[in-house]
Amino acid sequence: MPARSGIGPKLPLIIYVQVYRNVLLFPRGLSIMFRGHVSAFDTIIVGAMGYRQTRLIFLKALYHQVLVVWPILSGIIVLMVACGLLVGWIEGWRVTDTLYFTFVTGLTIGYGDLTPQHFSSRIFAIVIGFCGIILTGLVAAVSVEALRSTVIDRKS
Repeated sequence: MPARSGIGPKLPLIIYVQVYRNVLLFPRGLSIMFRGHVSAFDTIIVGAMGYRQTRLIFLKALYHQVLVVWPILSGIIVLMVACGLLVGWIEGWRVTDTLYFTFVTGLTIGYGDLTPQHFSSRIFAIVIGFCGIILTGLVAAVSVEALRSTVIDRKS
């Protein structure tokens, strides 16, 4: 058998993979083209496209998604900071400590080095925590939607 030159076969490759809900994500920007309806262990043609181009498509989609949810995103951040400043004012903390507490609480990290002692400031800390959970979910949803848009753009 003669030796093959090059590092691998020419694309497109025909591979057999398990498909979950017709969505596959490959590293390094491989594009996915489906032949008709795809179910588990069907044939998929995978063609290579530069990962920089895929990254550019993703960043454009991410930017668009952030613009869509920006009013909600900024409102949540403003509410968190306002509640944090109220907690800092009630507890007598410096502004830097207050902002630190706000984002450590909002990101649900909670180191425990700053803890509110008054009942009203604890209520505001709970509001900050809920806002942080919503903020985290919103960021995750925007990222997933940008990935979905990237996959759809790559297919077309």
